[in-house]
Order: sequence, then C-alpha cells, then structure tokens
Amino acid sequence: MRLLLILTACLLAIILVFSLFKNDTARAQSLNIVDKDGDGVWDDIQKAITTNYKDPDLISAQRQIAKAMQKAILKPADAFNINNELFLAESCLCAVKRRCEDDLEFVEENLINNSARSYAYIKFNAVLSGHLLKGYSPSRSNCK
Repeated sequence: MRLLLILTACLLAIILVFSLFKNDTARAQSLNIVDKDGDGVWDDIQKAITTNYKDPDLISAQRQIAKAMQKAILKPADAFNINNELFLAESCLCAVKRRCEDDLEFVEENLINNSARSYAYIKFNAVLSGHLLKGYSPSRSNCK
C-alpha cells in the first residue's frame, strides 16, 4: 500500500513537471490571452474595467495596473522588476482616486480568473516572498 502511494506521488510529480513545459501557444490558450485590438490589455480585463469605470483617468490607471499584472502572469521569474512597475501603477491609481483600497483589488480579482492565471500569479508572488519591497506614495507623476 505504501509503495503504491509513493508511486502515485511520483507519477503526479512527473505529470506536473511536464505540464510546466508546455509550448507557448498552449500556455497562451490556457491563460486565455486574447487582445484583439492589440492595445496591451487582455480583452476580458479591458471589458471589466470599461464596464465598471467611466472616469477616463481611473480607466487609464486601472489599465496600467492590468498591464503590470499581465506581465506578472507571463513572466513570474522577473517578479522584482514587474513588482516595481505594479507599485508605480498603484501609486498612480491612488493619486487619481484618494480612497483607492477597493479599486486596488479590482484588477487582481478580475484578471486572476482561471487556474492557469492563478498558478502563474502564485509563482510571481512566491518569488517575492520573504523580501522587503519598496512602495511609492500616491503621485500622478507615476501615471503613464
């Protein structure tokens, strides 16, 4: 019985390792990456942003956050550079809207919407785990 459990665990580990090395097309499909207009924001999050926000400055700030979070999903190993970009985008949002707490979570809640994206975002956060990270005060100068 114990040997069967060990063999099952090994088989699952092998399957997991091979699933991490899928080709880019399969990975993009599992992440559900669609950007038909080529503006850099995936269509599903773009729709969520434009449905929820009417203020052009808030839309722009949320799009900036979405672009940084998309990079986090696509390149979790580059977490430190991407996290800096994400902090700058959040600084922009909080400068545009003074009470920004709920808005800071909006993109994350709407972008991390399937298991592949969730797994990639967990990998991104795992790279950052245990490190002290610099934040930024709200400033419109961080808006792109």
